[in-house]
Amino acid sequence: DLNRFSEEELQLFRKIAPFTFYDNSFDEFSGETVLDHYLISHADFLDLFTKYGVKGNEVSRLIEYGLISGGGRHEMIVEKGELSGFQNDNLVLTFTTESDEIITFEYSAFHLTDTAKALIEILEIETNDEFFRELGQYFRKELKEIPIQVNLILCETDLDAG
Repeated sequence: DLNRFSEEELQLFRKIAPFTFYDNSFDEFSGETVLDHYLISHADFLDLFTKYGVKGNEVSRLIEYGLISGGGRHEMIVEKGELSGFQNDNLVLTFTTESDEIITFEYSAFHLTDTAKALIEILEIETNDEFFRELGQYFRKELKEIPIQVNLILCETDLDAG
């Protein structure tokens, strides 16, 4: 699969891949911890992608190339005493609550394919911390009306953030 990409396709992937993030989450169906990679939806975060020079048609091209799958709504479940969130290479974006209620919110994101995950490793693509910080600020602003604390912490090792 990796040999089928043109230099132009690889350059586009190199441009967008730094804006991806991942999480380790427990899959109740398989009983295993799963590492998933995501690209936040450009439709919901248009201002952020525009600031970093990414166009919607470029994201669509990555779908055509088979590097990301179609986007969808994802749920983040936040419970008292539990750590929820996701991370990039250096930072963890956490969602916590002091409320006794289980709080759920949604966001849109694309899944990276196994080929895309392999390309990130092979090309040694590092994630963009500033983009991830701004993504955290967006969530902080959007969730200010509900009892969720949004924090960004530096990770010294891979942390479970699922």
